[in-house]
Amino acid sequence: MSQQPTQNLKHSKASTITGIIFSKDRALQLDAGLRSFFRHCQDHDTISIKIIYTCSSNFFADQYQELSREHQKCDFVKEEDFKTDLIAAIKGAEHTLFLVDDNIFTQNFTIQETTQQLINNSEVLAFSLRLGRNTKECYILNTRQPLPDFTTNAPGNILHFNWTSAEGDFGFPLDVSSSIYRVSDLMPLVQRLDFHDPNTLELYLSHHKNIYEKIAPKLACFNNSVTFCNPVNIVNTSCICRAGERQEYSSLEFAKLFAQGLRIDIEKFTQFIPGGCHQEAELSFFKPQATASSLQQSTEKILNSSEDDFEKALHLTQTFIKMGLKNDADNVFSTYLKTHPEDRELVEAVTWWQIKEHNNETSRPRISVIIPAHNCAATISDSLTSVSRAFTFCESIVGPIEPEIVVVDDNSSDNTKQVLQISQQNCP
Repeated sequence: MSQQPTQNLKHSKASTITGIIFSKDRALQLDAGLRSFFRHCQDHDTISIKIIYTCSSNFFADQYQELSREHQKCDFVKEEDFKTDLIAAIKGAEHTLFLVDDNIFTQNFTIQETTQQLINNSEVLAFSLRLGRNTKECYILNTRQPLPDFTTNAPGNILHFNWTSAEGDFGFPLDVSSSIYRVSDLMPLVQRLDFHDPNTLELYLSHHKNIYEKIAPKLACFNNSVTFCNPVNIVNTSCICRAGERQEYSSLEFAKLFAQGLRIDIEKFTQFIPGGCHQEAELSFFKPQATASSLQQSTEKILNSSEDDFEKALHLTQTFIKMGLKNDADNVFSTYLKTHPEDRELVEAVTWWQIKEHNNETSRPRISVIIPAHNCAATISDSLTSVSRAFTFCESIVGPIEPEIVVVDDNSSDNTKQVLQISQQNCP
């Protein structure tokens, strides 16, 4: 990172901004996040949205493929190497917005007013969309957090505060779940860090926040936050995160709802004011009704594609299911076999694999790793990273698992507890 303050670019050309959304096994929640973003961001045509996603099986992967067809304005990037993918995604942009797939937007805002604060104020490190006077609860630490001393910046609904002396979420300047940054500030550090997923990225950024204390000690936010994270479930294996434990809200159960054509009702959250950056909130679901025109457009697009007849039948089936037309979906392969009887075994094999995959998804082995900790602040982060990589290797051998890391702090007298708390913060 440059040691010189960013120059005032008030009269420069319009900023290019790339939004990055991190997602794993949560197509239903990602869809809600995307729809709420486009619903409330008044100038969303000025930002390029890229989703870096990963999934633990084809059951989840197929749903991201379906989402990519529904949200064609967005660029879906299947993760190959997370660090390489991230750097490539933000390269060339002036600003970047980091989001996660459980973000839900609640208030109207514009990208221009957020990036303008970074252009005009070199001492502002980031513009947080999740902070405001309303965020008085720190969900991660399960405690109240004091509001910092705000200064009002024109226009009057934008606030500045000093993050170096703030507490809780206000003292966590480098999050990956709803802040906008200058790429020139982040890129040199990102290129040096050895991270492999959003959680380790955020953890290592936090470890180096002191780099920015003198040159960019402030954050900007709206008077009330415009988004929050709804942590009803957890999918990461890199750090210990607080999240809801309702079985019906698990990523697998949500994937089943998505496969049935259900979506999250985002209108419930319009004008909703959360008490913190993270808040578990009840979800409502609905099934989009297929109109004659939308059905015709979707079927014509598939039928006119360059795919072979079997692939067209497969995509037609998925489209009808998404639109809630189960009977039509059931009839697609029956009709297909009338003209392609030689493919009966292929159709039966596809059906068999779908059933087998579903059964595997409902019986993931749960693996728990217990880590006793005593005065190990300097090494506990490396231990968590090592265990996470072991989980990844395990999944590559036996398939999807439900991993869990439990750290037992044996009355440490150093800052082991604080390091663990940092590891917990803002996990996507």
